Amino acid sequence: MSQAVPCRRVAVLPFAAGLALMLAFGTSAAEAQAPRPLYSYSFEESGGARAADAFGGPSARVVGARHTPDNRFGGALRFDGRRDFATVKGARALGRKATVAAWVRPRSQRGGWRAVVAAGGPRSPKLALFVRPRLRGAGALLRSGGVRKARTRRRLVGWTHLAATYDAKVLRLYVDGRPAGRRAIRGGRFGKRLRIGGSPGHWFAGLVDEVRVYGRALTGRQIRAEMANTPSPGGGVAPAPRSAIEIPVYTK
Repeated sequence: MSQAVPCRRVAVLPFAAGLALMLAFGTSAAEAQAPRPLYSYSFEESGGARAADAFGGPSARVVGARHTPDNRFGGALRFDGRRDFATVKGARALGRKATVAAWVRPRSQRGGWRAVVAAGGPRSPKLALFVRPRLRGAGALLRSGGVRKARTRRRLVGWTHLAATYDAKVLRLYVDGRPAGRRAIRGGRFGKRLRIGGSPGHWFAGLVDEVRVYGRALTGRQIRAEMANTPSPGGGVAPAPRSAIEIPVYTK
């Protein structure tokens, strides 16, 4: 009589967000690890004026924006483009190198560029992600003395992963894990401030999820790992999102 083979189920990312990334970029399992971020906000709260940091760091103060289940991974913040934002003050400094990343689903807006996430400032250099008017692209911005931008005109459709890195020499923009722009620039030391959702004259409208800030410039492979996975407080990656497919893995 045959004996049943025990099995366990593991969650894997949807093919569009997981397997396709591995095949397209040749990223091995060992390489698919982003380091622990300095800030990590997933907006899993059902409401309220605070958003918890996944690693026990300072909470973000939410002003005007709304928590919503209409999300990329779990929960998100909805911004209406009218003076609503989230901010973190007095937290850990970034140093001279940094990465800011987020999943965004912007709403079409007229006028100038709209800030999604900004780290540093107001009196220190600032690294920021922004979207262009009417969804006609995105960009990375570094303000250090003057303002420099790395940007793309690729139209934003649905949920898009944006990341900006700065290695003390070059500002780089990644869109959905792919290099999309770069600009050589010398900068200083970033400050301790983090702002999500824009600032006067640049208010963002749409959804923001999985905001992360690193005190280093991530590589392209790390950006793709950051895009595909959610770092967990215990290190490595957290369980895949709720839309993941379960595949049985049989063990003896």
